[in-house]
Amino acid sequence: MQDGDDIANVGYFRTHFENQITVELSATRHAGLHHYTFPAAEKHVLIDFSHYLPHPTRSWDTQFYAGGEVEIHSDNKTYSGYTSIGGGWNMGAPVTVYVCGEFDSQADTAVAFQGKNTFPVSRHYRSFNNETTPQPSFVGSSARAGPLNNRVGAIFSWEGSSETKELKSRIGVSFVSVSKACAYKNEELSWDIEKTAEAAKSEWNRDVFSKIRVDTSPAANQTRLALLYSSLYFMHLIPSERIGENPLWESDEPYWDDFYTMW
Repeated sequence: MQDGDDIANVGYFRTHFENQITVELSATRHAGLHHYTFPAAEKHVLIDFSHYLPHPTRSWDTQFYAGGEVEIHSDNKTYSGYTSIGGGWNMGAPVTVYVCGEFDSQADTAVAFQGKNTFPVSRHYRSFNNETTPQPSFVGSSARAGPLNNRVGAIFSWEGSSETKELKSRIGVSFVSVSKACAYKNEELSWDIEKTAEAAKSEWNRDVFSKIRVDTSPAANQTRLALLYSSLYFMHLIPSERIGENPLWESDEPYWDDFYTMW
């Protein structure tokens, strides 16, 4: 739950929760930068590799979780793994997304977990009664979904060893491999969220918004200007560039997908 107004701009999003945690987000083409501000030095971050986007009423349009794996590295600040998600609008086979994450400071404790898959998607999993949701099992530095598609993830905790209330996280993703996800994280992102957001804004201005010329003076209709640029923004979110990211074959040819209701 939020207790204040969100801030959303091209390349930047910020929200403030009732528990007084502030979250700021920015991204590049293949990686994301998170900036958390906590009300106290104690900090906890949950990494959930089994999260997906279900649809409550249209079962044919929902996603489903098909398994994953997470590994916490020995430095207690980096992790990697993958998640496989199927279904969705195209009703296709599961797609595997590889993840490479890093925090800007070493956690005091970091532990992987796995637990019963409690998502009641009747087409793909058993139905559930009103039994109590089972607690996860904490299993050390790694967890794998296994044959029952257990949920997997990790919890990183900073329990007051540092006085700072801020924490940053960089995350790279790839459809090809963990190593490629790590390369994206390292090559595309710094730890500076303002510079990351500014770079995203500059790219949008260069590649999209600067292609047209309209009156933006105070005399112009500001409502229509907002509608115009908002429409340009959403039109260019898709199709998505996947050059070098096709897991089925290697090619030097440009590759785009996610052609969704372009009309």
